[in-house]
Amino acid sequence: MRETNQELLGKSKQKIDILLSLGAGRELDTSLSKLIYFQIAKYRSSINQIHLELTRFEDKYKMSTEDFYKRFESGKLGDAA
Repeated sequence: MRETNQELLGKSKQKIDILLSLGAGRELDTSLSKLIYFQIAKYRSSINQIHLELTRFEDKYKMSTEDFYKRFESGKLGDAA
């Protein structure tokens, strides 16, 4: 059975409370900072990959993403893949 986000948050809060009660505040802060930094680095990497893919499509089709979106939304590009 898969846990809900709410259940996971509740368990995480319990673990954090235990660590804080044991005096591990500094270690907890360091660990959380590293986890946050790692997650941000993953997001930045994903964003960079998306930019690279968009640039390839823009070069291939000789059209900016903005121009593509406007033409697509107005129905000027048709339905062909």
